[in-house]
Amino acid sequence: MSDMSLSRSRFIGASVLLAGLLLVGAGCGKKAAAPAVTGPNSAAAPAAAEVQKPAPAAPVAANDACNNPYYPLKNGYEIDYQVASQGSNIDLKIAVSDVATGRAKLTTTINYMGSHTISQNLTCGANGSIEGDTYMDMAGAFGSPLKITTKSASGDVLPKALKVGDKWTTRYDTETDMSSYKIPNVTKASGYVETVNEVVGEEKVSVPAGDFTAMKVRADSVSSFTVMAGSPPQETRSTSYQWYVSGVGLVKTEDVTNKSVMTAVKIVNP
Repeated sequence: MSDMSLSRSRFIGASVLLAGLLLVGAGCGKKAAAPAVTGPNSAAAPAAAEVQKPAPAAPVAANDACNNPYYPLKNGYEIDYQVASQGSNIDLKIAVSDVATGRAKLTTTINYMGSHTISQNLTCGANGSIEGDTYMDMAGAFGSPLKITTKSASGDVLPKALKVGDKWTTRYDTETDMSSYKIPNVTKASGYVETVNEVVGEEKVSVPAGDFTAMKVRADSVSSFTVMAGSPPQETRSTSYQWYVSGVGLVKTEDVTNKSVMTAVKIVNP
C-alpha cells in the first residue's frame, strides 16, 4: 500500500467520528423510507401588583440562533479540536457564522492531507432544538469521486434539554452517484444513515480546553446502502460517546468502534 493510500485509510475511522461532531443529524420532518433503486441504472402566568401578566419568555443569549445551551450558535463561536485516530492526529476548527433568527451556518475546517472545508446550514425547532439540512459528505470533502445527495431527513440533531434517559433518533436517506467508478450497470446506490442517541449520564470530563461537568450521550449508528435492486444491503455499524457541556458545547467525542478520540483544545464563546 502506498503512503497516500495508507493515509487515506487511516482517515476512514476518523470520518465517522467527524460526522458525529459536525451535527449531521437530520432536520425535522416526516421520516421517509430510503429510496429504492428502480433498475440496474438507477404554566400559569405570574401575578405582579395584582395585575396578571404573561409569563416572560425564556432568556435568549445575545446573538444565539437557537438558544440551545448545549451547542451555542453565535457569530464568532469557535472550537478547535484534535482527533487522535489510528495513529494519526487531525486538527480541525468548528466556526459559527451567518446567524439570523432561527438559523446559522456551521463551517468545519479540517487540516489533514491539506486543508478541507465543509459547511452545513442549521435551523432551530420550535422547542429550541437544533436541526440540520443535509448529511455531511466527508468522503466528498476529501476528494472522493462518490457524490452523496440527501433525499430526506428526520429527527432532531440535538434537543434543547438533555437529561439522563432522554432518547432521540436522527436519520438521512441518501442517494450516491457512482458513475465515476464506471461499474457496468451501476450508476447509483440508495441508502440511509440512522443514529439512535441516549443520554446515559452526567459526569466530569477533562480535555485540553479545561475541566467540565458534561452530559454523556451514547450514539449507535448504522450506515446502509444498496447498489442494485434485489441485492443485499451493505451495513456499517458504530458506537460513539459525546460529552456536551451546558453553555459551552461539545467538548469530547470517543468513537469506540473505530478507536478515535476527539477533544476540545480551545473554545471561543463570545
